[in-house]
Amino acid sequence: MTSILTSCSYNPASLQQRSNDQLLTRKAKMQQISLLMILLVAIIAGLAFVLESYLVAVTSWAIIPTLMDYTKKRKALWKELQNRSLRN
Repeated sequence: MTSILTSCSYNPASLQQRSNDQLLTRKAKMQQISLLMILLVAIIAGLAFVLESYLVAVTSWAIIPTLMDYTKKRKALWKELQNRSLRN
């Protein structure tokens, strides 16, 4: 089970090499992608209830590692923005 939930490692040092504009652009894109992922999970959960299918609900488990990876990237990005005093 742990092999399913493990995510690829993320190197926050790559954020230090980016300019302020690149970081802010990346923040906006990550917010859009996060919203899309949450919407996708909601659609899958809604379909699981409408279709009353356990197999449809299980497909949402495939999205969990991606959500965990985006959480790591988001935290590293927010930390870098905070270090540069760009966080709103």
